[in-house]
Amino acid sequence: MTARMKNKFTNYATLGLAGVLLPCLLYFLPRYFPRDAWTYAGIALMVPGFLLLAAARVQLGASFTVAARTHKLVTTGLYSRLRHPIYFFGQFIVIGLVLCLHTPWLLAVWALTVIVQLLRIRKEERVLQEKFGEEYRAYRARTWF
Repeated sequence: MTARMKNKFTNYATLGLAGVLLPCLLYFLPRYFPRDAWTYAGIALMVPGFLLLAAARVQLGASFTVAARTHKLVTTGLYSRLRHPIYFFGQFIVIGLVLCLHTPWLLAVWALTVIVQLLRIRKEERVLQEKFGEEYRAYRARTWF
């Protein structure tokens, strides 16, 4: 499988996963969890979180992995405002799940995901700085997170 085909497959798989998970989420959550403001707030975070995470993944294309030798710096779409939209919107999903499940100890899981993602971001930014130099510095100066 060529890199281009693998990238297309990953993009379609991401969109397909979001297309399957969102309807399941909307169907099952209200049936098995309390219908209260916390659950609806959680759903209100998870749905756009899934959609925007999937959009960010597709926009990133072949540059999805730091190890890619041929990738370019993606600065359009969601990446024109956020350097790490996949991590950012992934947190919407985790926080939404914590709210839906009404389980305060899951806040510890959320905190752990934040720590892991911040460590990963630090590594990614070092690699991007080395690879793209001034172009990445300028991009970093005009974007958030």
